[in-house]
Amino acid sequence: MVAVAEEADDHDEEHDGEMPTLREVTRSRWVERIEIFPSSVRPTMADSTTASTAPEIGGSTKGCVPTNVGCYKEEVAKSKIEVNDIDDRDKGYAAGLPCFTLCARDRACVAGRRRAHAPADPLRARHRPLARSQIAPPSSRSTPDEWVPRHPSLVRLTGRHPFNCEPPLKDLMGAGFITPSSLHYVRNHGAVPKCSWATHTLTVDGLVDKPTTFTMDDLLAMPAREIPITLVCAGNRRKEENLTAQTIGFNWGAAGHGCSVWKGVLLRDVLLKCGVKTPDDGANHVCFVGKESMPKGRYGTSIVWHTAMDPACDVMLAYEQNGEKLMPDHGYPLRLVIPGFIGGRMIKWLTEISVTEKESDNYFHFNDNRVLPEHVTAEIATAEGWWYKPDYIINDLNINSAVSSPDHEEVLALTGKGQTYAIKGYAYNGGGRKVIRVEVSIDGGKTWALSKLTHPEEPTEYGKYWCWCFFEHEVAVADLWQNPDAEILCRGWDCAMQRQPEKLVWNVMGMMNNSYFRVK
Repeated sequence: MVAVAEEADDHDEEHDGEMPTLREVTRSRWVERIEIFPSSVRPTMADSTTASTAPEIGGSTKGCVPTNVGCYKEEVAKSKIEVNDIDDRDKGYAAGLPCFTLCARDRACVAGRRRAHAPADPLRARHRPLARSQIAPPSSRSTPDEWVPRHPSLVRLTGRHPFNCEPPLKDLMGAGFITPSSLHYVRNHGAVPKCSWATHTLTVDGLVDKPTTFTMDDLLAMPAREIPITLVCAGNRRKEENLTAQTIGFNWGAAGHGCSVWKGVLLRDVLLKCGVKTPDDGANHVCFVGKESMPKGRYGTSIVWHTAMDPACDVMLAYEQNGEKLMPDHGYPLRLVIPGFIGGRMIKWLTEISVTEKESDNYFHFNDNRVLPEHVTAEIATAEGWWYKPDYIINDLNINSAVSSPDHEEVLALTGKGQTYAIKGYAYNGGGRKVIRVEVSIDGGKTWALSKLTHPEEPTEYGKYWCWCFFEHEVAVADLWQNPDAEILCRGWDCAMQRQPEKLVWNVMGMMNNSYFRVK
């Protein structure tokens, strides 16, 4: 049981009032990183792996301009504390964990006054570093991933191995607009590859004039793009489908997504550098393969040529997340990021790109990330070849929203006449389409009210919205406890006037569930 706590009153006056929007999408440095000791003594994971394979995590990428700027409009300088000033809990960094991403609200806390507070606004939050004993949680030990740093709060969805997890929804929302990489959801199909920046390469071949092998430093030397993007697993909210009838997937809750500032080189720039051919020459698809190795082969997929080459689509080969090199679970040192697409298309530990006439023939491209008709079971799908029918592949995300407050089993203390409660949650959409409204019902859908919607981002220069947004609606507590049919629902609308459906539509993979989110 969780009681509702009063808001802490020791807050910074400089951030009171309305939260400003984020600006300068292509040039801003979005996230302030609070370093608790100078980067010259910042450790890597070398203690956990051999020197030849140790990922160089936790420092600014060599040759890059640091991205230590607040998530508000003004730029702020780095705050640093000497090692001797670190309390016992902070010493977890000395075991190799990269710094968490914190919002600008924490500057006062870093100046020797570390204090816990419960932020009323989801855009204002802080996260504590891990203790040394939490770097390799017991559930990861004696697995191929025991060297990988992981946050102990992450909810494991597939047991010890492979690692598939989401944060508690209240922690995800409490972290604010930009999700710390340590709290970002993880979808792994096998063991995390041990990669090195110095030896990792990317090969581009197929229908290109100049097949090329790039080193990480080669990619780093190219013009970079840095923007906030929300990544979402296609299985987000699958647990609701499994409660209806078991799918072939595991129980994702409503936190299978995260919003980070991703930095990398645009895929189109890499392909142009290699002399990519056009659809007139038969170049219709771009295929990707990562280093992740499994019994059925390496994980791979493809997208169409036009998506890869469209500058408005922002398809990126990313090497930084929130101003730091990627963490191992998130694809270090290189991953594909496709804004507005499902996470299953964003290959991690990327090693190969091939421009082809036909779509990828990778096993996972066909046997994963499909929404099949309700009557199709796994056996029918295999017997009748449903996995290979192109109409059922998932690429773009659909409109979705969920309620985060009230939380599961939350207890609200009654304080008297006139008491109100703020229903809060999130919404996101695919294709760069803007979420234009979220409606809330407290009587099971009999009546609806328009919530207050907050978009922390501004659109890209192409008018795209790549990030989640937040909604809030104040209700009278008396209207909740006096109503025998009280049930909180939310539904989102986008700029194409697409609305979440009322009822869940079951499918064998349990993907793309975006029915009304319900709190009973």
